[in-house]
Amino acid sequence: MQTTLFIAAAILYAVCALLPTRLGAAISGVTALAWALHGAALWPDMVSNGSLRVGFAFMLSAALWISVAAYWIENRNFALDGLRRMVMPFAAVAAVLPPLFPGSLMPVQAQSPAFGWHVAVAVMAYSTLTIAAFHAVLMALQEARLHTKPSKQGFLGGAIDQLPALLTMEKLLFRMISIGFVLLSLTVLSGVVFSEQLFGKALRWDHKNVFALLSWLLFAALLAGRRWRGWRGKTALRFTLAGFATLALAYVGSRFVLEVVLHRGFV
Repeated sequence: MQTTLFIAAAILYAVCALLPTRLGAAISGVTALAWALHGAALWPDMVSNGSLRVGFAFMLSAALWISVAAYWIENRNFALDGLRRMVMPFAAVAAVLPPLFPGSLMPVQAQSPAFGWHVAVAVMAYSTLTIAAFHAVLMALQEARLHTKPSKQGFLGGAIDQLPALLTMEKLLFRMISIGFVLLSLTVLSGVVFSEQLFGKALRWDHKNVFALLSWLLFAALLAGRRWRGWRGKTALRFTLAGFATLALAYVGSRFVLEVVLHRGFV
């Protein structure tokens, strides 16, 4: 049943990506339905019977699930149809990954109740910065289109032309980055606490923690540069994408290598 829901959500995400912009009400409805089916399949399978299912597929799927919700909410306030054309294909792929790569179960019954909050905040941090990365790519395309003036609209062209002004897009970007940075900070701090409970050390210097801290430093530098040096434009986009790529390597990338390449379970 869960696999059927995952597949149905993926199909609806794909349909949503292809619907023409003029069908705004249909897009909104299909997005909401796909999101609901995706959540109904994802969360009961991810958290059940005192265990947490971990793996790159479930983290990526959860991040895109929340990213779709963020797009749906933001699109009601701003014309962000270009974001739909980018997010929905990725969401469709992410929706079918859990049945293909089921990951492994980690018992959490003996953990502190706050451990669940740590996991939830981590997923929210990944998700918020994922949508920020999509937003940054969209801004880069928008800026390039302003300079090239292409004659053909293409799949994204028409939607990009309808985006808010770059300054408005930039404000939205930094709002998402600020929220994501706060969530990432809480994730790192709570991770230190639970690392001590699980492994007897305040912080293990493994690849996951190193990449997470490096990502935190990149986003901290970006926000500081924005505040005191007025960073914007290409500099802001480079830092955003570098920070997101580093964060992706911290968990999703490392778990992909462990599960798919090395065929190892929870570590």
